[in-house]
Amino acid sequence: YFHPLTDNQAVSLSWRASYVFSNPSYFTRTDNSLSGTYIYNCTEKISLSPFASYRLAYYTDASNAPATADFNDQGQFTGEANGFYRRLDQQFTLGLGLNFQLSPELSTGLNFNYSKSDSTSQIAETGDFTNLTAGANWSMTYKFSEKEFVVEQNSDCLGPYVRTDLGFGFVNNLESSQTLTGTVLPGVTGTLANPSISVNPGVRFDVSPGFNLTDWFGVELSGGILYNGLDHLNGSGAVTLDGGTETISGGGLSLTGRYLQVPAIFSTVFRWPGQARWKPYLSTGFGFAYSQLQITQIDNTQTSDQFEEAYSPAFSVGSGFIWQVSDTVDFDVAYKLLGLINPTYSSLQPGVALSNSIQFGINVRF
Repeated sequence: YFHPLTDNQAVSLSWRASYVFSNPSYFTRTDNSLSGTYIYNCTEKISLSPFASYRLAYYTDASNAPATADFNDQGQFTGEANGFYRRLDQQFTLGLGLNFQLSPELSTGLNFNYSKSDSTSQIAETGDFTNLTAGANWSMTYKFSEKEFVVEQNSDCLGPYVRTDLGFGFVNNLESSQTLTGTVLPGVTGTLANPSISVNPGVRFDVSPGFNLTDWFGVELSGGILYNGLDHLNGSGAVTLDGGTETISGGGLSLTGRYLQVPAIFSTVFRWPGQARWKPYLSTGFGFAYSQLQITQIDNTQTSDQFEEAYSPAFSVGSGFIWQVSDTVDFDVAYKLLGLINPTYSSLQPGVALSNSIQFGINVRF
């Protein structure tokens, strides 16, 4: 909420509520914060902004979280405690900002904050503290004109197009609750219970030809590639590789290899109608995907460098927005969820393998 009081004074009020999955196996957090700011423009270039905020956070039951070291206010070790068990935090902050408008697009400023936090946590230093901080900031603002938000002819957005997207891909763990025997993974034999492969962040590239039937509805056929390196192998058991035998226990072992996905998806695209240059959209699609899992090394032991392939049904859900920068070109920012349905790699059956992607692209209309 923002309300001007006079030509050079104003107040603002903001409230934020969030539900945070900090670590679902330990705890979740419900977080609320309320902030109030008074803004005073001393001159056309200088403004003051004192503010106050109050934060309240509640951690749900986390009795299974591991205990960690506890220290008293003098820094002396007093034992171990679970610092997340039904914990309630509250925090007060008072601050003052001094802002300088260097140009219509560029500003800088200084800020000073005093914070005091109280907590029901059994670990004193985790939730009980007093802070005095100072900082500096730079900000750049681009002021849009009316021309940048209005398309004169809606029909300009109709017809065929091709979009290319490039970004980051994040694959959920490939895991199973089964006990695998024989060839448990590509180039790996033995016995492995509750296997789980964690995958490093990677890259995703897509090319999507499509056709806008109306200003709010279109269809497209997208093909792409996701490439991710492997990170860790967890589970319980012993496996044999070309270079020797490795025992896997609670901590798991480092893993070297790659996970490759090549989806081909037919999607329907729903866009916000109208003449705005900025248009959010939602896409849903179904198709098939080729995937490949290759393992070259477990811990320090080499494998035979084999790989397993799978051809699976796949689905995709995406959302984002486009910004029309010319009569034929749009910029695109998108989030995509890709799911491979029941792929199999040797004995590993991870169920629905999910990947999340953030991409930036260019859309060219013909």
